Amino acid sequence: LLFENEVEKQLTLQDAYDQKEAQIHKMMYETVSTLIFMQIKNKPSAAVMWKKLTSIFEEKVF
Repeated sequence: LLFENEVEKQLTLQDAYDQKEAQIHKMMYETVSTLIFMQIKNKPSAAVMWKKLTSIFEEKVF
């Protein structure tokens, strides 16, 4: 069982994580072309978006 202060701490950490995720999503959306945006827009996290971006650009190099 979590104590009230532990729950509050978890909620604070989750909020900070969510805010950082939103900032990263915004930066990526503002940086990439519309074509790339359409390929990454529904990814669940910034890490998954980044993985998709790297795979897209690695394909273009070779």
